Formats: sequence, C-alpha cells, structure tokens
Amino acid sequence: MRFIVCVHLSGFPGPEEFVRLDDLMHKNGFYKEIVGQSVPNETLETIHLPPLVYLGDEDSSCEELAASLSVQIADRVWKAVSVFVAQITEWAVL
Repeated sequence: MRFIVCVHLSGFPGPEEFVRLDDLMHKNGFYKEIVGQSVPNETLETIHLPPLVYLGDEDSSCEELAASLSVQIADRVWKAVSVFVAQITEWAVL
C-alpha cells in the first residue's frame, strides 16, 4: 500500500482547508520520508485517527480520506505522524 497523509487545517492560517502532510513538513523544515512509502500488508492494522489527521491510498483526495472513519496504517508510520501532529499543535498554541 502506498499512502498520503492529510491534515485538516482548522485553526491554521491559509486558504487551504486540507494540506498534504509531506507539503506541510517540507515548508516547515520537518520533511520526513513517510509519504509514498510502501507498507507490507502484514504490518497493517486498523486504528482510529484523531479528527485532524487522515491517511489513505495515494490516489485518494484529502476530502475522500476525511470522510473515512478509520484507515489502515503501519504502526511505525503512525508514531512518526503522531510526533509531527504534536509539533504542529505546539505551533498552533504559540
């Protein structure tokens, strides 16, 4: 599975309602090689994501991903995303 990560930008400045996480990371100097990775099927597990972060197949749009209640993602990637989401939450508070 190849995937993208989208973040809902409610509360963040800018015209976009959604942004791909790879774009956001690159702009803020936190780019990580987590978008577009191939993830072995046997490492996937179903988890529930916080409402502001969506992950899915790279052919999906952010809006399509936001309509999903849960997605499949490898645990190691989820940890990387969690760390980044904590970072952007910290920026929002500042």
